[in-house]
Amino acid sequence: METKRGIEFKDVELTCIECGNSFIWGAGEQCFYRDRGLSQPKRCPKCRELRKKKLPPHIDTDDVLDQLREVLEKWKA
Repeated sequence: METKRGIEFKDVELTCIECGNSFIWGAGEQCFYRDRGLSQPKRCPKCRELRKKKLPPHIDTDDVLDQLREVLEKWKA
């Protein structure tokens, strides 16, 4: 349990959207995420690391998704 700025953080068990395994999102991590305006993780640490290794750092996944949507729209027409 960790307290910061009057907010108490407790370890939380989450389920990874990639592998389906549960993982603990620790109080310290929650504080770190909150301070940076990040939402809670959807992937376990192992899957997050694998995902980082697969995508080159200069690629913005939102841009890639937008491009794919454009291709699908053209294909539908």
